[in-house]
Amino acid sequence: MTLEDLLEKTPEERVDIFADLIGAERIICFNNEIARRIEAMQLPPSSPSNEQYSSHSSVHAPELPENEGYIYT
Repeated sequence: MTLEDLLEKTPEERVDIFADLIGAERIICFNNEIARRIEAMQLPPSSPSNEQYSSHSSVHAPELPENEGYIYT
């Protein structure tokens, strides 16, 4: 089974196939993560949920002080 085959399966099919191998809770978590990532890919670029991962976020690194006798090694 390829990764593409796995992703094309329904969540129920993945549970049926893999629950005995890795546990139902893990495959359900995996299904939830796949659903979350698919949803994130479908969000418009200006979506608030998408901005937290953007490199253009409004959070800026603090400015460093001028060299006031600090010795940088």
